[in-house]
Amino acid sequence: MKGIHPVGWFVGMALCVLMLGTLLGVKSCQQVKPQTPMCEVPLNCLELPHLNCDGNWTCGQGQCFWECGLEDMPCLTSNDCLDADVCVDTSCPKASCQDDELCPPCWGSCQEEASYSGECGGDMDCGSDKACLLACPPCADGKDCGPCFGKCVDDSPPGYNCQTDDDCDSDSSCKIKICSDTQCPPDDEECESNSECWGYCVEATGGNIPDGMCLNDSDCDDEESCAKQACADAPCNGDPCPPCYGKCVTDKTPEPTQCISTGCSGEICAAMPTVSTCLWKPEYACFKLTECTTSPDGECSWQKSEQFLKCLEEFKGSDSKPPQN
Repeated sequence: MKGIHPVGWFVGMALCVLMLGTLLGVKSCQQVKPQTPMCEVPLNCLELPHLNCDGNWTCGQGQCFWECGLEDMPCLTSNDCLDADVCVDTSCPKASCQDDELCPPCWGSCQEEASYSGECGGDMDCGSDKACLLACPPCADGKDCGPCFGKCVDDSPPGYNCQTDDDCDSDSSCKIKICSDTQCPPDDEECESNSECWGYCVEATGGNIPDGMCLNDSDCDDEESCAKQACADAPCNGDPCPPCYGKCVTDKTPEPTQCISTGCSGEICAAMPTVSTCLWKPEYACFKLTECTTSPDGECSWQKSEQFLKCLEEFKGSDSKPPQN
């Protein structure tokens, strides 16, 4: 019997290996499952290895990412930071949201509490010779805001020198300009609030002024002025004469807001790119059925089309709430 030629033997073995590998490969090729979410906020990522560069963790689509050059870790509240840090400089995107929708998150950054020395929520938190200078993040009227952070300063905060009329002279009243927690005074009937508020003393105008009317610019909002009108009862013989009211008008027509679809899953309608927690919810698919546009009041909002509202309605009653506009 003749021996097998070496070349033929190697060719045969190669074919066998190829066939065996093909069979095993087909059997081992399976669909890759989506990655299990690792994080909701960057704090969940702290124990993981990362690139050898100065930076910080971010959380996107439920996964941890190390971003080189990022000085401070993003946060929503101080609970998202290390024990020695606080969440500061929270800012909310300019966007409106309905009662049955989730508002966009207000992101800040984790900073060492020591670097925010002298923090205060009011003058009571400072020494007798200091006052609390407050800075609160913007938010929609009546909605929950990010936390207000103050700093103890030597002089009284410019402008904010009262909380009630009792803090002013007898011929002045306290005009509220800033409140903690919500942007409305506690006595606002349309916005119940236990917020602590601050303002500045202005010369009393002599009684209650009808809504939208004014006697001087201090009776109007920050971006409004008092447009004087002719006195309806002039001339008069009374002593004193009735006040001549003006009307609060906007100083300048604001530029139209350019609204975009943003957020990790495109679930937020806002005027600027906005960071959101990257956890996909089935109802986010509804936003493919509408457009992010500017509402008549200048706010960014999703168009309430019949198709869009019907899609959101399907998720009501489930464990997940409809997302914000």
